Amino acid sequence: MSFDPGNNPSWTMAPPVFKVVLINVKERMNMVQVDIFWSYGIGAGLAVAAHRQIAKQKEVAVLASPYFSQMLLFLGLIFVPSGFWLLWEFSSWETMHVGDRNLPVWLVGLFAITNVSQGVLGFVICFHLIRRSKLYAAWLHFIAAYFGFFFILIHGWDGQGYQRFLSPDRAAFENWSWSTAATWLTSDVALTLYGMGIILLPVLGGMTVSWLRNGAREAGIRSSPLSILGGFFGSALVFAFGLALVSSVLIIQLGPVIGVPLSFIMILVLSHPRLGIGLWFYRTMTVATDGQLTRAAAKPVYSN
Repeated sequence: MSFDPGNNPSWTMAPPVFKVVLINVKERMNMVQVDIFWSYGIGAGLAVAAHRQIAKQKEVAVLASPYFSQMLLFLGLIFVPSGFWLLWEFSSWETMHVGDRNLPVWLVGLFAITNVSQGVLGFVICFHLIRRSKLYAAWLHFIAAYFGFFFILIHGWDGQGYQRFLSPDRAAFENWSWSTAATWLTSDVALTLYGMGIILLPVLGGMTVSWLRNGAREAGIRSSPLSILGGFFGSALVFAFGLALVSSVLIIQLGPVIGVPLSFIMILVLSHPRLGIGLWFYRTMTVATDGQLTRAAAKPVYSN
């Protein structure tokens, strides 16, 4: 359904306030927040990191799991505050340049809720998948969340996601060029992200590596912290990012009618538990070094 105010006679007769409300509603509907996907990915990833402990402690409910509590602490003490900082200080950038500090209070409240609720949802779903011996499926939830995260940053809803991300303010976005991207690297937004990353990424990576190493140690499996860390960041920053980048290129070059189906097929093939290269990232991240664990984790993905 389309609506063109310029060609609608009744639009020119509408009160100015009514016009502003309709335009604002349209912009709010276009706004997409990557934090929703990132939060889900954090919850899913931490559940996968504790997969051996979760599978072993069958009598412990998800809400009573110490790993669930630590995940909540990470979201509440680090992830959510960083999101609010960015929303308050760089409102235009945080809303992909369709909003400002005059955001409605309900939207700000929803922003806070989803930054926690989506992480809880990701952890709970993957927790139950792991209990059903579907570790590879749980890992795919982690990948899917980071795919959504990167696809929005790269493509967005209009193919300009990377331009919105690499613009410090709306004026820069409206006059975007690759020099804008170079300038963004030293902007206040980027410097703030660097500072937040120094805290957020080591803590998240440390929790992931620690939980995976402890689980592997209890199972009598040797593991390298650097290998696990590489598998974790490789799964998110190489595999999921690569899928998002290629999907965006296919859609831009071939159009959505052809690009979307091709992207879907590509993702299915590359993430297939027996054929895709995703299995290598999965094995490296989860320390699935023995064939029995890999087969047990991969087979149930498409089962009932």
